[in-house]
Amino acid sequence: MASASVLRVSPLPLARPSLRTPFARAAPLPLARVTPLWARCLSGAGPPVLRTPFISDTVPIPEGILGSIEELHLGVGDEVSEDDVIAVVETDKVSLDIKATRSGVVKAVLVEVGQTVKEEEAIYELEAS
Repeated sequence: MASASVLRVSPLPLARPSLRTPFARAAPLPLARVTPLWARCLSGAGPPVLRTPFISDTVPIPEGILGSIEELHLGVGDEVSEDDVIAVVETDKVSLDIKATRSGVVKAVLVEVGQTVKEEEAIYELEAS
């Protein structure tokens, strides 16, 4: 009689993911702008202002310079509503319409036509309500 032989099968080793991928040395993502807690607590202090926008989430702008003021649409005493165009900023590539983020009455104009402005720079001061 023929003897039955037992075939032993060892499990294959599991494939381990490699940490060395072609994308492991990709450029680091730009850091998100984080407002410190103390600045958030004091942000309500002082008169309300209308600012230029923060636009460089994906492409960092050197020194935060946005461009130069080409047009100012408001003067002292003018009423502004939220989403009204308040100024035009000329960058190296485009002209940006700056819109109001709040409504109110303009108390002071803080920039001049032709002046270079940075991101989140105040351009109008509003009367406190």
